[in-house]
Amino acid sequence: VAAYATAATAVGAAGCTAVCLWSERHVAALDWQRDPLKEDLVIVGAGWGAVAALQSLGSSPARSPYNVTVVADRDHFLFTPLLPSAAVGTLQVASLATPMRWLCTRAGARFLLARAVDVDVARGVLVCESLDSIAEPAVQADGVATPSDKNLAPATPRRFEVAYDKLVLAVGATNNTFGTPGVTENCHFLKSADDVKAIKAHTARLFEEAALPSASTQDRKRLLHFVIVGGGPTGVEIAAELRDYVEDDLSKLFPKLVQEDFCLSLVQSGDHILNTYDLKISEYAERKFSARNINLLLHSRVKAVTPTHLQYTDAHRTLQTLPYGLCVWSTGIAANPLVQQIAKALPEQENRKALTIDSHMRVLGTGEDKKLIFAVGDCTTTSTRRALDSLEELFRQADTDGSGCLSREELVVAFDSMVRKFPHMRVHLKKVHQLFDRFDANRDGQLSIDEFRTLLADVDANLKSYPATAQVAVQQGQFLGGMLARLHASTQDARWGCNELNEQPSFAYRHLGSMAYVGSEDAVIDWDHGFVTEGAATFWLWKSVYLSEQVSTRTRVLLAWDWARTFFFGRDVSSC
Repeated sequence: VAAYATAATAVGAAGCTAVCLWSERHVAALDWQRDPLKEDLVIVGAGWGAVAALQSLGSSPARSPYNVTVVADRDHFLFTPLLPSAAVGTLQVASLATPMRWLCTRAGARFLLARAVDVDVARGVLVCESLDSIAEPAVQADGVATPSDKNLAPATPRRFEVAYDKLVLAVGATNNTFGTPGVTENCHFLKSADDVKAIKAHTARLFEEAALPSASTQDRKRLLHFVIVGGGPTGVEIAAELRDYVEDDLSKLFPKLVQEDFCLSLVQSGDHILNTYDLKISEYAERKFSARNINLLLHSRVKAVTPTHLQYTDAHRTLQTLPYGLCVWSTGIAANPLVQQIAKALPEQENRKALTIDSHMRVLGTGEDKKLIFAVGDCTTTSTRRALDSLEELFRQADTDGSGCLSREELVVAFDSMVRKFPHMRVHLKKVHQLFDRFDANRDGQLSIDEFRTLLADVDANLKSYPATAQVAVQQGQFLGGMLARLHASTQDARWGCNELNEQPSFAYRHLGSMAYVGSEDAVIDWDHGFVTEGAATFWLWKSVYLSEQVSTRTRVLLAWDWARTFFFGRDVSSC
């Protein structure tokens, strides 16, 4: 019976996969036409937040409540958490990329491959420019155009405008170099497909160059010293993947070089790697790295990077020089130029490093004329209202019997309604009775306004900005896409504005855990509240989660195939 059940399950899974692949392969042709009866919704970006918002709106032109246009400066969505694996050949870059035009066609949206350079808030217009302009033939003195490549005039980006009624900014962020000299010119980053290809090619070239008879011992040790700057999840994962790559594959082809000359170092300014995770995970990862001969340079700050050396101050603030062949920089994010430009144009935007949004993803300072601007993902920071600022109003609403104090029952009922306006209070929803007992200082079975003030101050202490992760961007994008669809369906007049928006539930982020691969088929997960897991079982869970999070069946199949290919045949060690 068990054998029949297993066979039936396998056949069913294969059948479902085949049906999904067939449906994805045979996408209905779309000749996008603007419907004058619908509002124009423009989404800027091709990352997690943009794709999540797009997929939450509708699945066909007929069902889409808006004329949707997606503007992005790349033609694909990239599954960024697995870029470290692709940088060493464990996965193919194509297995992590999904064409944006395909995603837009399935959602009934128009796709424009262009760079958004400005937003005219007053006119409701997004200003864009082409990425690679078609060069114009130079015109000779006789007025005849010469089509030869030698006579092409310099190409200039061509600008155009896209009008919007609602605008969604999901432009992400750029690499943060902290103004360190030489970083942009000499270091590799890990945010795009081109970055991945460059790291893989550079790694292969370094080993080949070190294997030449002309390479001295000093040359070999410099060429094969790989340095990772940044001890966050990306830095830790690329270090772990590089160590796996060298141990599993390159050690068989360059055994002497790996044994005598190869070195891998990780530079971290803090006192621990993975310092945003539980301390138990940080210590576990550090022990793992030490056992695998990965040098951890903690309390160290990079001061300058040259083509061959990296200068840093160590824990004693002494300037040190580190020769290297490969340097990967992953120290955080900085504001996108478009975000900086918009923030400067809006007086309400006091933060110049990100767009400040409210609990409905609306960019503060926009929307008075119903041409609302929303933002999701790494380009945002939150401006959540404190419950304490509405102390008297909340107390008056909760005190239903007018006694001047709150009973236990009144507090429970009040919390249910307060969560709608203050989503950060949701984590306390199941602990209202404990809160009542904790802040009933005189034990009289009631909360005075002063005791209620202390309770709200404690609840507001949990207010914090969301981390710049794919998990946050996806939840924000799904929330925004669903809310936009609901608002269109619930309003007879499609031109809804701030009044209708404020009646919608607020966004509430739900943390599902933080994962990181630490090498040698070992991963860690911080589930929050002190619960952590690590080891081989966690590694398979790490793989399963990323497999399930793919945006298409195609990439799911390709990802599984790449893992199987690497297991049986190893990684490709060429520069391709």
